[in-house]
Amino acid sequence: MPKTIALRRFAEKGVDATTVDEICEEAEVSVSTFFRYFPSKEAAAFPDEELRVQLVVEVLETAPDKEPLFKTIRRAALELIDYDFEAKVELHKWYELLRDEPSLAAYGLPQSGNRVFTRHLEDGRIPILDIGFRDAVRAYRMRIVPAVEAVHDGRVRLRGGVTLTPDAVIAATGYRPDLGSLVGDLGVLDERGLPKAGGGETPTGRPGLYFAGYRNPLTGALRELRFEAPAIADAVAADYR
Repeated sequence: MPKTIALRRFAEKGVDATTVDEICEEAEVSVSTFFRYFPSKEAAAFPDEELRVQLVVEVLETAPDKEPLFKTIRRAALELIDYDFEAKVELHKWYELLRDEPSLAAYGLPQSGNRVFTRHLEDGRIPILDIGFRDAVRAYRMRIVPAVEAVHDGRVRLRGGVTLTPDAVIAATGYRPDLGSLVGDLGVLDERGLPKAGGGETPTGRPGLYFAGYRNPLTGALRELRFEAPAIADAVAADYR
């Protein structure tokens, strides 16, 4: 199988030193056949990724209407664990390759230093089942860039001095946001450090600045986000009309 051969050769020689011709010669397939199934040399080591994602998606999409969300996520995680257990040797090689090979950076994000349960105990973070982000990164529909250092006059300066001119900047501030250090000098926060405006509304004198997820009414923050997110999308779209 080209997959098994690619994994073994990558581990033995490194990705850059392994050629498609070598993989094809050992697998006894032509180069044209190889590229009929794999878009690149690196992709040969990860052919099951779409299947793994689909296993999770099927569990989420077929969940009973009254099943609590945490039980659905637990079933999806167990389904994925069962699948990965059957290929545990290759899975271990995947993680090593993603960690050690810079040329595979577009095919996976760095593994966290702490395991899932440890992260949950230490800082309360819960893992999120991804059903699209990694695929978008691997297909170069999304690009990972260095950390943002400053935003000024429509330009974003990244760590290392590189600047970008994006259409929009989305700051995912997490569960314990420190908005004061981010926008505290703009006069858009109240005495509690929360935004004065939210959803499709912008703070006075700050056009184009939107906040979502900071209101927590009795009906719940997630329900509020359901209304805030489309309101922001409508407002941004109106600005471009």
